[in-house]
Amino acid sequence: MLSTFRFSDYDVFAYLATGLAGLAVTDLVLSTNYWVSANWAVTDGVFAVILAYIVGHLIASLAQWIIERKLVRVTLGRPIEIFLRRSRRGRIENIARRLVRQYYTEPSPKVVAKLREIIEEQGIEDLDDLFVRAHLASKQEPATLVRMDSFLRLYGFARNIAFVGITGGIALAISAAWHYQYGDLLEMREKLFLASISFLLGFGMFERYLKFYRLFVLELVLTLAHAKKDAK
Repeated sequence: MLSTFRFSDYDVFAYLATGLAGLAVTDLVLSTNYWVSANWAVTDGVFAVILAYIVGHLIASLAQWIIERKLVRVTLGRPIEIFLRRSRRGRIENIARRLVRQYYTEPSPKVVAKLREIIEEQGIEDLDDLFVRAHLASKQEPATLVRMDSFLRLYGFARNIAFVGITGGIALAISAAWHYQYGDLLEMREKLFLASISFLLGFGMFERYLKFYRLFVLELVLTLAHAKKDAK
């Protein structure tokens, strides 16, 4: 029965660590000192882990919807679109190409040609369909699954922590403005300092998220391309 409640690696990376970070940032914003300066009994620690795990799930859902589905898919372009040169070339994307050049690096021309060949031969119109087929092909390669699992943990963790860092920085900046309005300059400086650290952490982890997300998708399409080649 205990094995049912064991955390997997992904639980620890994507949910538990994220929940603890989110609760710590909330503690700093509200100046409650419950999490940062904790002095708990065993029961308090168990409760904290359970609560952090639940909060981590909530944060992961928000991070996936806001960062992955809205920001990356709609604004920056998905890796699969970039690989096939179907991404939108709007002003925001042009700026992003200068800031995160590695994310917009395309695979070799041979891989791109192979993907286009697969799309034409199988009549794939939706890139999500291509993504699903690549995922199915990867399940036939144990070594690929190990690498993909590693990239999945890393990009999930980085995405969630980026969300905590950026939203936490905004909340701390608002808290600093509130303290300034009431003349508490010492507390204002502390909140601004914490906000700057939170923003740096958030944007730094966002860059790492883009890197590992790209590698995850690249691993998928390389597996599909090689599987098609081997089938011939």
